[in-house]
Amino acid sequence: MIRFQDLTAFDVMTPNPLCLSSDTTLLEAEELLLGAGVDEAPIVGDEGEFLGSCSVRDLLMARRESTRPRTVGGLPRSATPTCSGSLRLAQACQLMIRERSRRVVVVAEGRPVGIVSCTEAARVLA
Repeated sequence: MIRFQDLTAFDVMTPNPLCLSSDTTLLEAEELLLGAGVDEAPIVGDEGEFLGSCSVRDLLMARRESTRPRTVGGLPRSATPTCSGSLRLAQACQLMIRERSRRVVVVAEGRPVGIVSCTEAARVLA
């Protein structure tokens, strides 16, 4: 039987997250996020490296501004914490609490490979 304290971020993450390239337009980002049913996605650079996150909230705030960027690369990035897949799930949850974030981006060699959110943690506990 697997115990909660033995689970890692890799064990519970949602793999292969939707990622937005830094040159994705705001309209494309909105369509992608809404179409995938997610409220935030990692932004990646040309080499696939994690640059930050873009949320639906970020896009809505950009809409309000008169001088808004054309791409997600120009947005102020959400400070989504990252971790390795080997981080214990309990530590990933503590990181979310400490950083006041609802998710942690799991990275390998600087590239996003999964997402651990409050939802995944709750599923494990249920």
